[in-house]
Amino acid sequence: MKTNLFIVWTLFFMVGCTSQEPERMTPQQQETAKKEIGEVVKAIFHSLENKDVDALFQFYSNSADFVFFTTDGSMAGFEKSKSHNAAWFKSLSSLKITPINE
Repeated sequence: MKTNLFIVWTLFFMVGCTSQEPERMTPQQQETAKKEIGEVVKAIFHSLENKDVDALFQFYSNSADFVFFTTDGSMAGFEKSKSHNAAWFKSLSSLKITPINE
């Protein structure tokens, strides 16, 4: 009896967990998400144009899993990557960053 119950529960969880689909967004929710993403992207570009590290990293400050990959392949946490970018921005004082297309 325990074996049959175990098999039934196993099948229930396997089938139930694998057949779930993400919730579909309505067209209104999609437009809202597009607007929100667009605003964040504009704010990121604005902070890059102004070379403002605090404004750039404000979007990542609440992320517990933040990992920054440097060009040499090493990884850094939030504070180290923020200081790395601050030093990088100082070295790019004559560079102007502008988006080509929104």
